[in-house]
Amino acid sequence: MSVGAAQQANYVPGPSDNSLGIISYNTSLYSSVSSVNLEIVASVDNGTTWSKYRTTETSNYLPSSTYTVRARARTSPTDTPRAGLYDTTSNTEVLTLDFGSTSNTTIMVKAARLIIAQESGVGITQTETKTEIGSYESSTQENYTPQTDKKIYNYDSTKYNPTPTNYFEATAKATLDSVGIEQQINILDGPFYTGSTTYVPTDNSLGLVYWDADKYPGAIAYLEVDYYEGCCSDPYVSVYTEAGSLVTEFQLGLGDYAYHRYRSTALTLTDNTAYTVRWKASGATQPHTLLAARFIVIQTNATKITDTQTQVEVGGKEEHTNSTYAQLDNPKTYYYDSSKFSPAPTTYFETTAKTQQPTIEQQINITNGTYATNSSSYLPTDNSLGLVYWDADKYPGATVYFEIDYYEAGNGGGPTAAVYTEGGALVTALLSDLGDNAYHRNRSSAITLTDNTAYTVRWKTGNTAYSPTLLAARF
Repeated sequence: MSVGAAQQANYVPGPSDNSLGIISYNTSLYSSVSSVNLEIVASVDNGTTWSKYRTTETSNYLPSSTYTVRARARTSPTDTPRAGLYDTTSNTEVLTLDFGSTSNTTIMVKAARLIIAQESGVGITQTETKTEIGSYESSTQENYTPQTDKKIYNYDSTKYNPTPTNYFEATAKATLDSVGIEQQINILDGPFYTGSTTYVPTDNSLGLVYWDADKYPGAIAYLEVDYYEGCCSDPYVSVYTEAGSLVTEFQLGLGDYAYHRYRSTALTLTDNTAYTVRWKASGATQPHTLLAARFIVIQTNATKITDTQTQVEVGGKEEHTNSTYAQLDNPKTYYYDSSKFSPAPTTYFETTAKTQQPTIEQQINITNGTYATNSSSYLPTDNSLGLVYWDADKYPGATVYFEIDYYEAGNGGGPTAAVYTEGGALVTALLSDLGDNAYHRNRSSAITLTDNTAYTVRWKTGNTAYSPTLLAARF
């Protein structure tokens, strides 16, 4: 069993359907019990290493009942993963096992058992030995067939004194609750980086998908994103309609300087509506990168699923000016074989596109000479890196961005470039933490400039032990 905190709504221990197994514990079958403990074999590093964990031997009493095991990863930065022994009748936790560390957002459990210790100075008069000869498998056979992963046990009654009484016990499910299928509707599969504290982009350019509920009977939809979390604050992702209405938003925050996958709680989507995603940071100097976004659609039905839709992405986000068909710069190839589908599907071609308005990009150079500093305050204060005059009348219909070229030295925090007015007022700051000891180009989200105003650029380091170098700055 693998449990990822990022993919569990409210981080509830699971699974709740007892599918990890049920054991029956009868106190009358075990005399002189000194302790009863839960023991698991788990991994906190995605299966690289496995460790054995056991509850502290402080109790010798466990009521007669049937029990299962459930587990979860850490639920907040201050707690650790947990496994628990649950009474299946009352659905309550009776033994708690905390393990791992506060950084373990994903755990894997491959074994769990109840350890019953019996001790007596005069003799143990009653016990029960359980031998596992089955495994977790499903079958549709109407006749007995060997398990795929079978276990063989040689029983010899002469090895026991007195001769034991034998029973056969199995944990089974007579039928599946339902049949199910998971579909993915891809929205975005390219990186989007911003330090904006409001949701961007607002032009739906991260992608649009059309939700047709009739294609997914019995469905529950979720939002799933892959992202890189920078430092010191949480990113947010939201679902918007094509028309710009906010549907829902989610605060992420699964760990600084790391890649993560997050799956939301269930969404409520409106039939026959197009949706997109938007992204924002908590602080302008703490940007984060959205790598991919998709709807996860899980359909279930008691007997069979009668309708579904599989979407295969064969395109990518590119711009072209040619008037005849041309191959994509980064083509994707999909081999369609109708014989792999039953019944044969109906196929459609769908695309999200934008016809461009007449566009021109102008660059207003502020500085193109090197400037290095280890100051943690913005320098220089004398406007000596250059002054440019913003005349909005010369650029009708314009959106303005701030772009820099720089060398990021050392480690421990990226440098920051800031736009100042000639009079010394801070306008906007652009934290640039794109990789140590390397050259980079970084462009801000859209900025707001005041008409008929002169601007300059200033520079500071994120770690006074290092001197990053500003190479160029421009609007």
